[in-house]
Amino acid sequence: MEFISFSLDYYAKELQKLESSVATEETVYHAMQLLKMLDDLLDEGYTELNKKMEEEYNGVSRLRNYLQENNAIPFPIHVKSVTEADVKYEINDKELITAIKELMKLAENSVEVSKAPFLSDLIHFCEWIEYEENTAYIFLLRDTLLPYIYYQSNNKENIYPWLLGRKALTMLVDKEYVDDEIRASIIKVLEVGNCHSYEEYCDFVKRDIRETLEQYPAIVKCLVELLNEIEEENIVSVQNPVS
Repeated sequence: MEFISFSLDYYAKELQKLESSVATEETVYHAMQLLKMLDDLLDEGYTELNKKMEEEYNGVSRLRNYLQENNAIPFPIHVKSVTEADVKYEINDKELITAIKELMKLAENSVEVSKAPFLSDLIHFCEWIEYEENTAYIFLLRDTLLPYIYYQSNNKENIYPWLLGRKALTMLVDKEYVDDEIRASIIKVLEVGNCHSYEEYCDFVKRDIRETLEQYPAIVKCLVELLNEIEEENIVSVQNPVS
């Protein structure tokens, strides 16, 4: 069972529940959440689930119609102020931490101060993570650039920014959607259904991910090199701080 087939089945069942019961504040909000997940996938460039749902049972249209019939407005889709086409890059390579520190210096010298409410949420998120000695904190950029900067500005050591995402994996193996193959292990657990505890779930996923990564030596080599730079006994991986 892959992500697409699992999600198609999940959304079909949820739509059936919505359309066969009396609409309430809770069911309408749930429909908004379901549509938001689809919109977020589109925003990240994943179009296949939306396309398959519409082809097989008009899933997206039915969700939107459900919200419209109940006078509900979908969660807004935030339009990016800057696209990749708008960004200009320098010719010379620059070490990641150096580049971030330069950006921090420019921000310190700026007269503009952001009052965006989500910044307080980011600070609470960082405080929730806390900071302990002998623990390495890996910030998976781009999602955690601001939390990393917060830790950096508070003179925290043992913090590591990793620019390791979908595009980086594609560049390493010259193949798209490798990250989907890795994440498929999480869905595979639901299909096999032989995990009866969180520990069994973690063991299954870790074992299955290792088997997938064995097909991509370049990724393994990159991860091993990054991990070899860490001397701390414990590791905390940080990503997606605010939804």
